Amino acid sequence: MEREEPARLWTILDETALGRVIGGPEVMRAQYRRIIELTDLPNVMFQIMPVAAGGHPGVVGSFAVMGFPQRFTPNVVYVENMTSALYIEDEKEVHTYSLAFEQMAAMALSPEESLAMLERLARQ
Repeated sequence: MEREEPARLWTILDETALGRVIGGPEVMRAQYRRIIELTDLPNVMFQIMPVAAGGHPGVVGSFAVMGFPQRFTPNVVYVENMTSALYIEDEKEVHTYSLAFEQMAAMALSPEESLAMLERLARQ
């Protein structure tokens, strides 16, 4: 069953993750094609952080800033590591992560450039 208004997803993936071959070339091509399909959805935004960008706030580890459609429900940051997960609710800390995400979005390839890179990878 589809929701009337699906959740929005904005992902910034490091270029190095796209080059880490797991399962062989055909599996990787299938993964790239699947991401390309998902970028066609109106609620999905996908960007690639190029290696050439150098240091960026995401090099310390992945995180997710989760916003909620209900009014007056504050954002929460989700951080996962090998043995546990952390939900950050402190307003100042959430703001710091939100600023980091905005900086990463500005440093990353545009959605169009990211799609072009995925299409090149899928053809290899």
